[in-house]
Amino acid sequence: MGKSLAINCDKANMNDLTEIAAVETALKKSGSKAQLQKVLCVWLKLLFSLNSEEIARAIGWSSSTVRGVHARFKKEGVQCFAKQCKGGRKRENMSFERERKILHKFVGHAKKGAGLDVWQIKQVYELSIGKAVPWSTIYRLIARHGLRNLLPKRRAARSV
Repeated sequence: MGKSLAINCDKANMNDLTEIAAVETALKKSGSKAQLQKVLCVWLKLLFSLNSEEIARAIGWSSSTVRGVHARFKKEGVQCFAKQCKGGRKRENMSFERERKILHKFVGHAKKGAGLDVWQIKQVYELSIGKAVPWSTIYRLIARHGLRNLLPKRRAARSV
């Protein structure tokens, strides 16, 4: 019984050593400060058995963030360091390319001096995605594609 326990402990230690080696490799390959901190989070836990409060103090994070990184590492392994989570258009209605195709129809008329017809753009956009959108979405779409200069000029209100 004691011998099988020692073998299981040796297997556990081998797994820990391979994990530590993989984390140290990720530590050397980390490219940004955030990625370095994420890898350090796990490395300090594996190598020195520090708790989340101590690790948080060492790298300048909160202990809840450290626990989240540890949980993700436990679930996904070293692959959790490769994923990039920040940035991007997470709530886009359609791709940038599809937006460009929709706007392309209106740009030709606008470049002839007519100006962009925002009302028609809104109708085509809503028809394309199948739901109503606020005006701000259309104006952000126009700005995203660099077409604000084609909008008609606002006229000053007449005084009565």
